[in-house]
Amino acid sequence: MKPSPGGFYLDTCLLISLFHNDSGYAAAEAWLVARPTAELWISHWVLLEFASATALRAAAASSRWRGWRGCRQR
Repeated sequence: MKPSPGGFYLDTCLLISLFHNDSGYAAAEAWLVARPTAELWISHWVLLEFASATALRAAAASSRWRGWRGCRQR
């Protein structure tokens, strides 16, 4: 989250916290709200990392749900 001329670069950690409401959500939201109105930038790498992290979280949640469902059917 580096200030740049005319805007701010957002890294993957900030976006993960904001979109997945994890333990860093409050800090990420406070940082974002405190910024002056400016452009927000992300890179193609951030998009890739965000997609990967989201897919891993979805797979883990699906696995936990299948495990719970299997226990319930017994």
